[in-house]
Amino acid sequence: MRLFATLVVSFALAASVAAAEPRQRVVALETRPGVHISFYLNQSDVPPAAAVILLSGGEGLLKMQEDQPANPRRGGNFLVRSRGILADRGLLVATVNAPSDLPAGMSSEFRLSADHATDLGRVADWLRQQAGLPVWLAGTSMGTLSAAGAGIRLGSRIDGVVLASTITRTNPRWTIPYRGVLGLDLETLTVPLLVVGHRSDSCWVTPADDIPDLMEKATASPRKEARVVSGGSPLESAVCEARSPHGFVGLEDEVVAIIAGFILAR
Repeated sequence: MRLFATLVVSFALAASVAAAEPRQRVVALETRPGVHISFYLNQSDVPPAAAVILLSGGEGLLKMQEDQPANPRRGGNFLVRSRGILADRGLLVATVNAPSDLPAGMSSEFRLSADHATDLGRVADWLRQQAGLPVWLAGTSMGTLSAAGAGIRLGSRIDGVVLASTITRTNPRWTIPYRGVLGLDLETLTVPLLVVGHRSDSCWVTPADDIPDLMEKATASPRKEARVVSGGSPLESAVCEARSPHGFVGLEDEVVAIIAGFILAR
């Protein structure tokens, strides 16, 4: 594993943004031969106490623009737009893009593959080497397949898993395992687990009603917690998109506080 000097970009945010945003840079890291992962790296002025790798939903594609600020009040995926306030909570935050060999984004099969776990393991190793911190995986929506699947594969190489709006229901004709994360070997996950859902999530593949089943199946997790939130802003998108209860719209601060609190309570 080596860091591509030509692919590492550090930049200062514009003065109008810098006052509200933690420091941010874009990093690209070789994870497999000829393949690299790009990610935003955010941290505040306060030394972080843990690191977290964020895994967005959909195809996992990010624009990766140098001047792209984190802004929980607008933008897309819940974790991506909330990366700045996660950093403010004392976390070193790596928000990963799809790997360079998948320019059209990640399928569900890839999210559950050994190659994906290898990519995320390399990012986790790099974060640990840079900062000497425990490293967690956090995914939302389709990103929960990544976080749970890689968490199972990586074992003690990561320190915990966070799932938000977890995929638990699927069509048997889809390539996603039947019942999504519930169809994985969740009983072999040996690290702490936090599951967060929204009581009003109307996306049919991520109902909060399935959270007790996730908790029951994670029998080997040494510390686990389920949190279901309610409220937030009015619907601003389709029910399975990010500006809805599925994406915790209007509840970013509350859900980030839950996530950071669980991670930092180790």
